[in-house]
Amino acid sequence: MMAFRAIFAAVLALLGAAYAQDTLPAHVLLLQKIKLHMKEELRRQPDYTCLETAARYQREGKRFELQDTVVLEVLTTADKELYGSPGAREFTAEHPGSFTAGGLNGTGVFALYARTLFVEDSAVFLYRGEEDLAGRRTVRYDYRVPVFLSGFTLQTSTARGEVGMRGSFWADPVTLDVLRLSVEATDIPPRLELRSSTQAIDYARARIAGGDVLLPQNAVVELEEESGGARRNLLEFTHCRAFSAVSSISFDAPESAAGSPAAKRRVEAPVLAPGLTIAIDLATEIAETDAIGKMIEARVAADVVQKRTVVAPAGAVVHGRLRRLERHSDFGKYFVVGLEFTDIELPGGPVRFYATLQDIAEKGRIQLMLRKGVRPKPGEIWRDEEMYLPYVAGVASFFVKGERLDLPKNLRTVWKTREAR
Repeated sequence: MMAFRAIFAAVLALLGAAYAQDTLPAHVLLLQKIKLHMKEELRRQPDYTCLETAARYQREGKRFELQDTVVLEVLTTADKELYGSPGAREFTAEHPGSFTAGGLNGTGVFALYARTLFVEDSAVFLYRGEEDLAGRRTVRYDYRVPVFLSGFTLQTSTARGEVGMRGSFWADPVTLDVLRLSVEATDIPPRLELRSSTQAIDYARARIAGGDVLLPQNAVVELEEESGGARRNLLEFTHCRAFSAVSSISFDAPESAAGSPAAKRRVEAPVLAPGLTIAIDLATEIAETDAIGKMIEARVAADVVQKRTVVAPAGAVVHGRLRRLERHSDFGKYFVVGLEFTDIELPGGPVRFYATLQDIAEKGRIQLMLRKGVRPKPGEIWRDEEMYLPYVAGVASFFVKGERLDLPKNLRTVWKTREAR
């Protein structure tokens, strides 16, 4: 009898699922697929580190002014984010504010918000339809999470409080990857003296530990105070990699200065000496149909010599990925391309590629800056408007003019190595 009941229940479940497939709106079924896909993506993420570059802006009047740029290494485990100096061998801080004297700092970009939506399933969703996102077709869903389910905390220099969440996410309807997630704090306690707190996180694929995983790529964090002042951080995440197999992790370290247990992680991160000029030739063709996250390779164009010693021989393989590929038309038709290079294979083993882009050998369609003439108003003269791309360590960001994108092999970029710090 028990076996019969089990079989009967299974048949009913299958019939119910089939009935749901026939009766539920397509956007509801798509939402369920996205949630299941993202839950699995988050579950299989390995512990990893990324280099975080934060350009921090402050506004007292009408304009944001750059205050400083902070570069940290971020360690993400299943339930923690830990911070250390770039290239350091230990991660001991649980908050980036340990490395800065004031300014806007925050945590949670790597996992908290995505886990709240797709793992904890704490949100109510509303379908908003299809939208274009940097030339890609996406579907948008709005969401809201109440305070008691969000796990979201805001902290100022004088107070701390739990808040709710609302916002949107944009996903690829074919791959089911979430490409962008916006987060706005709701029900902010008056004692925090904040008008708003918002974040927007872009995601892209990266290869870590032999797997293709979805990770945060960049983010914008903004905080507006009741006094009228505001702060904005522009975050870029590069050089993401899994922990070394020979490393170990311990959460029983002595308490930190803040009084909470500090986690410690030791890693080895060899890098080339700073100040070396390296020319590399692209070895992977790139087209407009390629997906962000595509693995790419380049070759060192000529021996890199330091004190009469070859430290990187010609032909050495440089590994990277396609970080950015967007189609635009505001300055005429063009693409924005980002090539991220992370490490070089040397005879003694791989080393991390910390470098600043100096030049791109091929000009013409490929430009580091775009310029267009702006039609004047009565009484004004013609003027040029210029557009640049932000600097990110180890990333070649540039414009490609035209309706088609076809970057050939042997496209040469020139770099200068720098200290990770």
